[in-house]
Amino acid sequence: MSKNTTQKQLWKSGDWRNTPNDKIPYNGIEISCLSTYNDNEKLLSLEVCFSDYTFSLEGVSSTISNLPTDDKWTEIPKPLLPLPNEKKVNPNFSIKSNVKIQKVTDGSYLRIHLSYGPNDYKREELGFIFKV
Repeated sequence: MSKNTTQKQLWKSGDWRNTPNDKIPYNGIEISCLSTYNDNEKLLSLEVCFSDYTFSLEGVSSTISNLPTDDKWTEIPKPLLPLPNEKKVNPNFSIKSNVKIQKVTDGSYLRIHLSYGPNDYKREELGFIFKV
Protein backbone atom coordinates (compact mmCIF):
# COMPACT_ATOMS: atom_id res chain seq x y z
CA MET A 1 0.00 0.00 0.00
CA SER A 2 1.40 3.37 -0.95
CA LYS A 3 1.75 6.20 1.50
CA ASN A 4 1.79 9.84 0.47
CA THR A 5 4.13 12.25 2.24
CA THR A 6 3.78 15.98 2.70
CA GLN A 7 6.34 18.72 3.07
CA LYS A 8 5.67 22.27 4.30
CA GLN A 9 7.93 25.20 3.41
CA LEU A 10 7.75 28.87 4.44
CA TRP A 11 9.28 31.91 2.76
CA LYS A 12 9.25 35.50 4.06
CA SER A 13 9.94 38.62 2.02
CA GLY A 14 13.21 40.49 2.57
CA ASP A 15 11.42 43.31 4.40
CA TRP A 16 9.89 40.93 7.00
CA ARG A 17 10.25 42.04 10.63
CA ASN A 18 9.81 39.94 13.76
CA THR A 19 8.19 43.00 15.35
CA PRO A 20 5.81 44.73 12.89
CA ASN A 21 5.88 48.46 12.22
CA ASP A 22 3.37 50.61 14.08
CA LYS A 23 2.11 52.12 10.80
CA ILE A 24 1.55 51.04 7.20
CA PRO A 25 3.30 49.05 5.84
CA TYR A 26 3.03 46.91 8.97
CA ASN A 27 5.10 44.08 7.55
CA GLY A 28 5.97 42.14 4.40
CA ILE A 29 4.53 38.94 2.99
CA GLU A 30 4.77 35.22 3.70
CA ILE A 31 4.38 32.40 1.20
CA SER A 32 3.75 28.91 2.49
CA CYS A 33 3.77 25.80 0.37
CA LEU A 34 2.36 22.35 1.16
CA SER A 35 3.64 19.68 -1.24
CA THR A 36 2.27 16.13 -1.40
CA TYR A 37 4.38 13.32 -2.93
CA ASN A 38 3.80 9.63 -3.65
CA ASP A 39 6.16 6.72 -2.79
CA ASN A 40 8.33 7.49 -5.82
CA GLU A 41 8.72 11.13 -4.73
CA LYS A 42 6.52 12.30 -7.60
CA LEU A 43 4.71 15.56 -6.87
CA LEU A 44 0.97 14.88 -6.56
CA SER A 45 -0.27 18.30 -5.48
CA LEU A 46 0.93 21.70 -4.37
CA GLU A 47 -1.02 24.14 -2.22
CA VAL A 48 0.38 27.66 -2.02
CA CYS A 49 -0.82 30.33 0.43
CA PHE A 50 0.10 34.02 0.07
CA SER A 51 -0.29 36.15 3.23
CA ASP A 52 0.01 39.92 2.99
CA TYR A 53 0.69 41.98 6.14
CA THR A 54 1.03 45.37 4.41
CA PHE A 55 -2.28 46.90 5.54
CA SER A 56 -3.34 44.42 8.25
CA LEU A 57 -1.45 43.23 11.33
CA GLU A 58 -3.42 39.94 11.16
CA GLY A 59 -2.62 39.46 7.47
CA VAL A 60 -4.88 38.79 4.50
CA SER A 61 -4.41 35.47 2.69
CA SER A 62 -5.13 33.94 -0.67
CA THR A 63 -4.62 30.24 -1.46
CA ILE A 64 -4.15 28.28 -4.65
CA SER A 65 -5.34 24.80 -3.65
CA ASN A 66 -3.74 22.80 -6.45
CA LEU A 67 -1.20 24.73 -8.51
CA PRO A 68 -0.92 23.30 -12.05
CA THR A 69 2.42 21.66 -12.88
CA ASP A 70 2.37 22.59 -16.58
CA ASP A 71 5.00 25.39 -16.38
CA LYS A 72 2.40 28.10 -17.09
CA TRP A 73 1.95 31.24 -15.01
CA THR A 74 -1.08 31.25 -12.69
CA GLU A 75 -2.45 34.51 -11.34
CA ILE A 76 -2.86 34.69 -7.57
CA PRO A 77 -6.57 35.16 -6.85
CA LYS A 78 -7.67 38.21 -4.88
CA PRO A 79 -9.37 37.21 -1.61
CA LEU A 80 -12.97 38.28 -1.17
CA LEU A 81 -14.49 40.02 1.83
CA PRO A 82 -17.10 37.91 3.62
CA LEU A 83 -20.06 40.18 2.89
CA PRO A 84 -23.61 38.86 2.64
CA ASN A 85 -24.94 38.71 -0.94
CA GLU A 86 -21.88 40.53 -2.25
CA LYS A 87 -18.48 39.60 -3.63
CA LYS A 88 -15.98 42.37 -3.08
CA VAL A 89 -12.20 42.06 -3.25
CA ASN A 90 -10.44 42.62 0.06
CA PRO A 91 -8.65 45.99 -0.31
CA ASN A 92 -6.02 44.99 2.27
CA PHE A 93 -4.50 42.42 -0.12
CA SER A 94 -1.82 44.26 -2.10
CA ILE A 95 -0.14 41.31 -3.87
CA LYS A 96 -0.27 41.44 -7.65
CA SER A 97 1.39 38.36 -8.93
CA ASN A 98 1.87 35.24 -10.95
CA VAL A 99 3.31 31.94 -9.81
CA LYS A 100 4.26 28.67 -11.50
CA ILE A 101 6.14 25.42 -11.10
CA GLN A 102 9.15 25.52 -13.40
CA LYS A 103 11.30 22.54 -14.31
CA VAL A 104 15.04 23.10 -14.60
CA THR A 105 17.98 20.68 -14.85
CA ASP A 106 18.16 19.93 -11.12
CA GLY A 107 14.40 19.65 -10.42
CA SER A 108 11.18 21.62 -10.18
CA TYR A 109 10.85 24.94 -8.36
CA LEU A 110 8.09 27.31 -7.30
CA ARG A 111 8.78 30.52 -9.20
CA ILE A 112 7.20 33.88 -8.36
CA HIS A 113 6.90 37.23 -10.07
CA LEU A 114 5.07 39.62 -7.78
CA SER A 115 4.71 43.13 -6.47
CA TYR A 116 3.10 44.20 -3.20
CA GLY A 117 2.81 47.08 -0.79
CA PRO A 118 1.30 50.56 -0.77
CA ASN A 119 1.20 52.40 -4.11
CA ASP A 120 3.85 54.86 -2.97
CA TYR A 121 6.17 52.10 -1.71
CA LYS A 122 5.84 49.10 -4.05
CA ARG A 123 8.25 46.21 -3.63
CA GLU A 124 8.96 43.38 -6.04
CA GLU A 125 10.10 39.80 -5.72
CA LEU A 126 11.16 37.63 -8.62
CA GLY A 127 12.72 34.21 -8.73
CA PHE A 128 12.72 30.65 -7.47
CA ILE A 129 11.76 30.30 -3.82
CA PHE A 130 11.08 26.59 -3.16
CA LYS A 131 12.27 23.33 -4.63
CA VAL A 132 9.20 21.11 -5.01
